[in-house]
Amino acid sequence: LTWDDAAAFCSTQHIGGRLPSLASAAEADAVLSLWSKLSYWVGLSDVAKEGSFVWADGNSSRPLPWNS
Repeated sequence: LTWDDAAAFCSTQHIGGRLPSLASAAEADAVLSLWSKLSYWVGLSDVAKEGSFVWADGNSSRPLPWNS
């Protein structure tokens, strides 16, 4: 399942549905602890501009959910 497919699936499940936007590093840690053995997508992409990541809710200022 690609990111685009996952995003499209979410939008068909609920009006305004989208992949989750993680609000904080603590929230990202909570998601990871719940789903650590599963594969999942979050609503973060650089589709609009390569290298400029934006959350599905339009926010670009929150921390990224991975180690650099």
